Amino acid sequence: MPSCQVGQFVLTATTDKGTYAPGETVMVDLSLHDTSPEACLDTGVPVWGCYGATASNSTGNEVWNSLAGPDSLPASCPTTGFPTTVPGNFSTTSQVAWTQDVCTQPVTNDQPNPYCPQTPVPSGVYQISAFWTVFPSSPPVTVVINPS
Repeated sequence: MPSCQVGQFVLTATTDKGTYAPGETVMVDLSLHDTSPEACLDTGVPVWGCYGATASNSTGNEVWNSLAGPDSLPASCPTTGFPTTVPGNFSTTSQVAWTQDVCTQPVTNDQPNPYCPQTPVPSGVYQISAFWTVFPSSPPVTVVINPS
Protein backbone atom coordinates (compact mmCIF):
# COMPACT_ATOMS: atom_id res chain seq x y z
CA MET A 1 0.00 0.00 0.00
CA PRO A 2 1.46 3.40 -0.93
CA SER A 3 2.05 6.17 1.61
CA CYS A 4 -0.37 9.09 1.57
CA GLN A 5 0.89 12.20 -0.23
CA VAL A 6 -0.09 15.76 0.66
CA GLY A 7 -0.97 16.50 -2.99
CA GLN A 8 -3.73 13.90 -3.13
CA PHE A 9 -5.84 15.84 -0.61
CA VAL A 10 -7.98 18.92 -1.26
CA LEU A 11 -9.05 21.27 1.52
CA THR A 12 -12.05 23.56 1.14
CA ALA A 13 -13.89 26.06 3.31
CA THR A 14 -17.48 27.20 2.99
CA THR A 15 -19.64 29.45 5.14
CA ASP A 16 -23.31 29.16 5.96
CA LYS A 17 -24.00 32.59 4.39
CA GLY A 18 -22.19 35.31 2.50
CA THR A 19 -23.46 38.31 4.46
CA TYR A 20 -23.78 38.71 8.22
CA ALA A 21 -25.18 41.21 10.67
CA PRO A 22 -22.74 42.59 13.25
CA GLY A 23 -22.06 40.01 15.97
CA GLU A 24 -23.78 37.19 14.07
CA THR A 25 -21.82 33.93 14.26
CA VAL A 26 -20.07 32.92 11.03
CA MET A 27 -20.17 29.14 10.70
CA VAL A 28 -17.24 27.80 8.68
CA ASP A 29 -17.37 24.26 7.30
CA LEU A 30 -14.00 22.63 6.60
CA SER A 31 -13.70 19.65 4.28
CA LEU A 32 -10.64 17.52 3.58
CA HIS A 33 -11.02 15.12 0.66
CA ASP A 34 -8.64 12.43 -0.60
CA THR A 35 -8.82 12.53 -4.40
CA SER A 36 -7.20 9.10 -4.77
CA PRO A 37 -9.47 6.06 -5.11
CA GLU A 38 -6.79 3.89 -3.46
CA ALA A 39 -6.19 3.45 0.24
CA CYS A 40 -2.88 4.77 1.58
CA LEU A 41 -0.79 4.63 4.73
CA ASP A 42 -0.94 7.75 6.89
CA THR A 43 2.82 8.09 7.37
CA GLY A 44 4.18 11.62 7.49
CA VAL A 45 0.85 13.12 6.35
CA PRO A 46 -1.08 13.83 9.55
CA VAL A 47 -4.64 13.60 8.23
CA TRP A 48 -5.88 13.55 11.81
CA GLY A 49 -4.07 16.63 13.21
CA CYS A 50 -5.02 20.24 13.96
CA TYR A 51 -7.58 21.99 11.81
CA GLY A 52 -9.28 25.36 11.83
CA ALA A 53 -9.82 28.61 9.97
CA THR A 54 -8.56 32.17 9.84
CA ALA A 55 -10.21 35.44 8.84
CA SER A 56 -8.35 38.35 7.26
CA ASN A 57 -9.58 41.88 6.67
CA SER A 58 -9.54 43.78 3.36
CA THR A 59 -5.89 44.79 3.87
CA GLY A 60 -4.86 41.14 4.30
CA ASN A 61 -4.22 41.34 8.05
CA GLU A 62 -5.34 38.31 10.04
CA VAL A 63 -8.00 39.25 12.59
CA TRP A 64 -9.04 35.78 13.78
CA ASN A 65 -7.61 32.29 14.15
CA SER A 66 -9.89 29.51 15.34
CA LEU A 67 -7.06 27.95 17.39
CA ALA A 68 -6.92 31.10 19.49
CA GLY A 69 -9.43 31.62 22.22
CA PRO A 70 -9.98 33.90 25.17
CA ASP A 71 -8.67 31.33 27.65
CA SER A 72 -6.83 28.43 25.96
CA LEU A 73 -6.50 26.21 22.90
CA PRO A 74 -9.74 24.61 21.66
CA ALA A 75 -10.17 20.88 21.18
CA SER A 76 -9.48 20.91 17.42
CA CYS A 77 -6.13 19.12 17.64
CA PRO A 78 -7.04 15.46 18.21
CA THR A 79 -4.03 13.28 18.99
CA THR A 80 -5.17 9.70 19.59
CA GLY A 81 -7.44 6.95 18.31
CA PHE A 82 -6.81 7.31 14.59
CA PRO A 83 -6.17 4.53 12.07
CA THR A 84 -2.93 4.40 10.10
CA THR A 85 -4.71 3.53 6.85
CA VAL A 86 -6.70 6.17 4.97
CA PRO A 87 -9.39 4.66 2.72
CA GLY A 88 -9.60 5.75 -0.91
CA ASN A 89 -11.81 8.77 -1.58
CA PHE A 90 -11.74 9.49 2.14
CA SER A 91 -13.48 12.69 3.27
CA THR A 92 -13.75 14.31 6.64
CA THR A 93 -15.42 17.51 7.71
CA SER A 94 -15.44 19.77 10.70
CA GLN A 95 -16.98 23.08 11.64
CA VAL A 96 -15.67 26.12 13.47
CA ALA A 97 -17.53 29.24 14.57
CA TRP A 98 -16.32 32.83 14.37
CA THR A 99 -18.21 35.25 16.59
CA GLN A 100 -16.70 38.22 14.72
CA ASP A 101 -14.23 38.90 17.49
CA VAL A 102 -10.57 39.86 17.16
CA CYS A 103 -8.52 36.85 18.28
CA THR A 104 -5.31 36.04 16.49
CA GLN A 105 -2.74 34.04 18.45
CA PRO A 106 -3.16 30.78 20.32
CA VAL A 107 -1.69 30.57 23.82
CA THR A 108 -1.76 27.74 26.32
CA ASN A 109 -0.96 29.37 29.63
CA ASP A 110 -2.09 33.01 29.54
CA GLN A 111 -5.57 33.48 30.90
CA PRO A 112 -7.11 35.57 29.66
CA ASN A 113 -5.34 35.47 26.31
CA PRO A 114 -3.92 38.95 25.61
CA TYR A 115 -4.31 38.35 21.86
CA CYS A 116 -8.08 37.98 22.22
CA PRO A 117 -9.38 41.27 23.52
CA GLN A 118 -12.91 40.11 22.59
CA THR A 119 -13.57 43.27 20.64
CA PRO A 120 -15.77 42.99 17.56
CA VAL A 121 -14.29 43.46 14.10
CA PRO A 122 -15.65 46.42 12.12
CA SER A 123 -18.08 45.98 9.25
CA GLY A 124 -16.43 45.15 5.95
CA VAL A 125 -15.21 42.36 3.70
CA TYR A 126 -13.31 39.40 5.18
CA GLN A 127 -11.53 36.43 3.63
CA ILE A 128 -11.85 33.11 5.46
CA SER A 129 -9.46 30.24 4.77
CA ALA A 130 -9.26 26.75 6.25
CA PHE A 131 -6.11 25.04 7.48
CA TRP A 132 -5.55 21.38 8.31
CA THR A 133 -2.15 20.14 9.52
CA VAL A 134 0.36 20.07 6.62
CA PHE A 135 -2.10 20.63 3.79
CA PRO A 136 -2.09 23.88 1.83
CA SER A 137 -4.67 26.40 3.05
CA SER A 138 -7.99 26.38 1.26
CA PRO A 139 -8.89 29.04 -1.28
CA PRO A 140 -10.46 31.93 0.64
CA VAL A 141 -14.19 32.44 1.01
CA THR A 142 -15.41 36.04 1.05
CA VAL A 143 -17.91 37.16 3.67
CA VAL A 144 -19.35 40.60 4.30
CA ILE A 145 -20.21 41.98 7.70
CA ASN A 146 -22.81 44.69 7.25
CA PRO A 147 -22.72 47.96 9.18
CA SER A 148 -25.00 48.07 12.21
